[in-house]
Amino acid sequence: MSTLNLGKYRTIVISIALFIVFDAGVLILNFYIANQFARDAVQVNLAGRQRTESQLVIKALLQTDNALGSGNFIDHPLHELKESYRTFDETLGAFAKGGTILGANGEMVDIPAITNAYGRRVLTQTYETWLPLREALQPIIGFEAQIDRSAELIMTDDGAELEGDLFHAIMVATDDNRDSRLLDLANSLTVHMEDEASRRAMRLRVIQVTGICFALINFFIILFHFIRNLSNSDAEVEKARRETDEILETVNEGLFLLDEEFRIGTQHSAALNRIFRRESLAGVNLIELLRGIVPDTTVTVARDYISLFFGRRVNQNLVDDLNPLNEVEVHFDTGSSSYLVRHLGFDFRRVIVNNKLSHLLVTVNDITETVALERELQESRVKSSEQLDMLMDILHIEPEMLTDFLCSAERALGKVNSILRRSAKGEDVYRAKLDQIFREVHSVKGESSALGLSSVEAQAHELEDLIADVRGRNYIGGEDFLPLTIKLDELLSHVHGVRELVGRLIEFRTAFDKAQLEVVEDDRRNVPRTGITAVLHNLADRMASEQGKRVNLNCVGLNGKDIPELYRGPVKDITVQFVRNGIVHGIETPEERLSSQKGQVGRISISFTPLGNKGFELSYRDDGRGLDLDAIKSAALQRGFVSADQIGTMDERAVMGLIFQRGFSTSESVSTDAGRGVGMDLVRNLVNELDGKVRVSTARGEFTQFKITLPALYGDVDKAA
Repeated sequence: MSTLNLGKYRTIVISIALFIVFDAGVLILNFYIANQFARDAVQVNLAGRQRTESQLVIKALLQTDNALGSGNFIDHPLHELKESYRTFDETLGAFAKGGTILGANGEMVDIPAITNAYGRRVLTQTYETWLPLREALQPIIGFEAQIDRSAELIMTDDGAELEGDLFHAIMVATDDNRDSRLLDLANSLTVHMEDEASRRAMRLRVIQVTGICFALINFFIILFHFIRNLSNSDAEVEKARRETDEILETVNEGLFLLDEEFRIGTQHSAALNRIFRRESLAGVNLIELLRGIVPDTTVTVARDYISLFFGRRVNQNLVDDLNPLNEVEVHFDTGSSSYLVRHLGFDFRRVIVNNKLSHLLVTVNDITETVALERELQESRVKSSEQLDMLMDILHIEPEMLTDFLCSAERALGKVNSILRRSAKGEDVYRAKLDQIFREVHSVKGESSALGLSSVEAQAHELEDLIADVRGRNYIGGEDFLPLTIKLDELLSHVHGVRELVGRLIEFRTAFDKAQLEVVEDDRRNVPRTGITAVLHNLADRMASEQGKRVNLNCVGLNGKDIPELYRGPVKDITVQFVRNGIVHGIETPEERLSSQKGQVGRISISFTPLGNKGFELSYRDDGRGLDLDAIKSAALQRGFVSADQIGTMDERAVMGLIFQRGFSTSESVSTDAGRGVGMDLVRNLVNELDGKVRVSTARGEFTQFKITLPALYGDVDKAA
């Protein structure tokens, strides 16, 4: 049978084989000569550029000399001289030896060496003419003095030498009409290359005409045998149609043809009925089919998108990238007041018949499981990323410090949870609850910031945002606390996650722990940073880096054994707030400090000192810009803390006291480090709860100092006695 079929189609097979062989030969020759054309075009272009560059070298040389003599700037003409020199010289070398140079379009191009006798002769003459001028230009090309004004330059040795070099180069350029000869030689090279390109074009036309003639002969042979066998092919087409029907019955994808009126063709796969949950789809309008199972906006976009395929000029790849139905969520009415949610993916391909768009071949797949899997993978990646960020935060913290923070954070958040659960009525009570919650959350945020736990700090800041939003409302009800409860639960879960991760890492962390040391300037000995000292140094280093500042923090008496247990938590919260405020508002940038006759590094000193039976003194001092009383007054007026009449009667102490008001801040915007006006309010409340006192002193541009006196504890009084 195979031999019989081969004999039947022997003539057409031979014709096609000859056609393929001949066309392949023609294509190869066309490709080769086309590459020659491209190379010739580049060479002709570059040769033409040589004409321009030879004149630009002379022009830039004269302009540089003129600028130097007239006292104008020489940088621009000198730069043009260097560029024209480099372009002309590199192109001439590439013509002679071949190589890669910058083309006329700004891209690097490879050009072969010119090998024919006439071209080589012209190149030799060009190089001999160019060489004296090239050597004369070398000192000028290498001139790199950083003086732009020739009036200043001419007075230097470099300027005088440059003037002499320019004069010599001009003499060489004009000697024996050297510039004109360079132009003539470049013209000769360009004309020669154009002639070579014309000869290759003529050869290509001969090849193409011959190829077309043989192609036509083969075409008529193939056409004759095709018409003779057309009747036999009809039977095969019918057989193929039956096979197509069988395929459409068995494929798992929805396949159908779509016409320009958006109608589904009469032939489609059986899977299409299952996907759209309809019995009959032949002739149904696809847009109407989508209406009701996808949003109206999606229907409109889908109609416009499908219409693009029926345009005359369509870039299939570009249109594919814009497919709004690549992944679309659909809702099928189940008839019981509920909907079945699925995800479908559509793919469109143009069907071209006789060089004319006939239909679109549409493929529909139910990709619900794929979408669900992708979402699970995305959630897994996000969770893994969060855990990795959390791990990186934890690794640089001392285990003891981290454990203390987790315990205090859980206590503070537990207290917030108790406050939220506490029954209350009345707007005043609600606002009081918000103030208590705000202070606890701000304390957690401040300590997490000091330790560098950015993930905890970020979540605490988000909870602060919610609290600030509720506090800013005209009326507060019990339902306003629901979002706070949800966000608090997320923050608690995150803190518990940190604790679990610490538990997994604790056995590995021991081998890598290193004690942090701080330099004590008094006796120049190293002592380990522990407790509050380590927290404050970590906070100061991180915030100074973020603020673009330099800070030297000196802590005295802040080790755990130096502070009574009752005061350790409040002292840590107070000093954390002082350091945050000091770096954000007090310490200047290195540039500002230099302009104010200060050292680039700001100084912050914190000390906790026992006073015997008089209690304890917590002192903070920085050498920053000091409190700006005018800015405090302006912010107080703008935010409604005082009236214009009141501000005029307030002394300096009363003005400084405004910084302790709840919600007071001189910052224009809110960030994780400043702007809410809760920091100094937290300090005031902590001091009041301990029956302490705060004194503030400042000098504009010199320092800010806070001194907090805390009462003695009974055990400490007995020891002092």
